[in-house]
Amino acid sequence: MNKNFYGKGITFQQWHYKYSNKKFINILKYLSNSDLIILQKFDILIENRLYTERDFDIYKIKLLSYFNEDPNKQIPILSELNVLKKDYEKILNIFNKISKIYDL
Repeated sequence: MNKNFYGKGITFQQWHYKYSNKKFINILKYLSNSDLIILQKFDILIENRLYTERDFDIYKIKLLSYFNEDPNKQIPILSELNVLKKDYEKILNIFNKISKIYDL
């Protein structure tokens, strides 16, 4: 099957190889030390290296699993992790910014 994958002019195999193996995302570049501390509370350890799109998506999905659409409601697990909602949202915004920068 040599059809284009998602209109990107590549096969699924080419896309999957790039998605899983090509390390090009510098997550650390966009995070402060306080951001790294918050991420550690979610069991996300960001190292000084490049990440694959797959790695990035795993971290982002893990963060999004705590998301609640109600802006006025505190997310209970954040309290348990001792993370303020505004700090959590800041981290989500950073990950969204990285997604836009790397066109993910």
